[in-house]
Amino acid sequence: MSGELYLLELWRAWEASPQCPTQNSRDDFGRVERYLFGTQAEPGPHVGTLIKDFTARDLRAWQTHLCELKYTDGKLKGKLRLSRDTIRQCVKYVRKCFAWGVVEGKVEQNHAGSLLLVDPPAKKKVKEKQKRRSISRKDSDKMVPHLSPPLQTAIGLLWLTTARPSEVLGLRVEDIRQSGLILLRSGANLDLEEEKVWAAVLDAHKTAEKGFERVLFFGPRSQALLTPYLSGNDYLFKPSDGRAFQLTALAQKLSTTGKGSKKPVKGEAGERRPGEFYTSHALAKAVEKACRRAKVAHFSPYSIRHTASAAVRDAFGKESASVFMGHKPKDVTDGYVGADLKLAAKVAREFA
Repeated sequence: MSGELYLLELWRAWEASPQCPTQNSRDDFGRVERYLFGTQAEPGPHVGTLIKDFTARDLRAWQTHLCELKYTDGKLKGKLRLSRDTIRQCVKYVRKCFAWGVVEGKVEQNHAGSLLLVDPPAKKKVKEKQKRRSISRKDSDKMVPHLSPPLQTAIGLLWLTTARPSEVLGLRVEDIRQSGLILLRSGANLDLEEEKVWAAVLDAHKTAEKGFERVLFFGPRSQALLTPYLSGNDYLFKPSDGRAFQLTALAQKLSTTGKGSKKPVKGEAGERRPGEFYTSHALAKAVEKACRRAKVAHFSPYSIRHTASAAVRDAFGKESASVFMGHKPKDVTDGYVGADLKLAAKVAREFA
């Protein structure tokens, strides 16, 4: 069935299929691809592996390789790179790829099933994921001016909407509904003009695979941030829009210190081109650098969701915070109901 088909060919076919979760997990997907197949300059361990030759033993060896990966430079040099949760997610993507191959008739069912026999990394044998900590809004405000304008706006929306970074960064102009009626698969609906809010119904998000719809609501302050980006039909926050800021910052650094990065800036003629959108990883790296420049404690952009949600919970109650953040209620199987949408819209009007 798989014959002489290469693992890379299977991966590319899966990537191009509607079943591939690349939109709501761009960073994770790219990480797995990089560790499996490498790059043109540095090929990975399985760039030339046939599907039939990729066994459970190979998956276990690859997992062990991920467990042993370490930083090669910087302050973290010599420390383990990937957490146990991240490694488990990487292995999960490989299994999903093979499962898709079974459905498409490209992989034997027994072959895909054998990959399930590989045990996850044992606790205390690899780096554990650090718990996200609450952050200071004051520190965030000090850090923001050191980001490019698109990312400044993205951070502002994270504080106002309690959204996950990937949910904000993946927004397109066409996603923003400013008026009319939104109707969800669960049957719930909401008149945006009546509620005086904007909304975005996301197809790709963390719980999409479970059939739960995610709605972001935008109140007056969020609408003011979004308005300058609502032209065209592309992603709202594009790296190409931040290039001028990057070039200006580099020129300023060179003029004041005589030092600066000699690496080519993305988008310069003949060099690497900016991507279509900012990824969560790109935002995290930008925030890390901005924190250093602002001389504030480093934090993850995802931590904003936790800190902002605490503020919503204190002001509106636990139920309102849960609905506004897009958490799926434990006793609901079909997603939002009408009352949930109205409750979330009320929070947006007053908070966002």
